[in-house]
Amino acid sequence: MDGLGRRLVHCYDWSKTRCILSPLLFALVIDWITRKALTSLDVGLEWTNGKLLCDLAYADDIVLLDSSIERMLKLTEGVEDEGSKVGLC
Repeated sequence: MDGLGRRLVHCYDWSKTRCILSPLLFALVIDWITRKALTSLDVGLEWTNGKLLCDLAYADDIVLLDSSIERMLKLTEGVEDEGSKVGLC
């Protein structure tokens, strides 16, 4: 337990003290990328008042929505293109 126990505790302590700025910046960049990519496309599921719902985001997960495979391909390519501009793809 000597060596292994100390290494496990050390890793656990590091994870509690890491900077919270990194996940926040990631969330902001992902939001910016999806907004920029999706505003120019006519894709998504029809929502209220004629608006389209094309993405759901929670933490670092993104769900892209559409009812057509062809438009879904446009959607993913648009997000990939914008992501590659900031080094994410």
